[in-house]
Amino acid sequence: MEWRHGHTGRDPKDKSSNVVKGWYDAYDWRMTQQTRELLQKVLALPAEERMALVRVLIESFDGITDADVERSWEEEISRRMSDLDSGKARAVPWEEVQRRISARLDHGK
Repeated sequence: MEWRHGHTGRDPKDKSSNVVKGWYDAYDWRMTQQTRELLQKVLALPAEERMALVRVLIESFDGITDADVERSWEEEISRRMSDLDSGKARAVPWEEVQRRISARLDHGK
């Protein structure tokens, strides 16, 4: 399998080959050659093994925070609290939310 810009070298009928299309073009500049080679090997794994690897990688981010994301969430929380305090928004009890969701699902909306 050859790794070329915009092409995975994989069979286009293989659904897993779509994982890289588009994504590779947008993020290739962030990867070292070693990382691209590792990705190529990972994408050759069976889907079950790739999923297990994804789970481990995602779990490895526990405890890591992005300051910009944290600041954005703090601003959003502050905005929502202000909206509640001013009456611009109102809280809806969880039971009511569940009822509304159930009604929409029952009516196919």
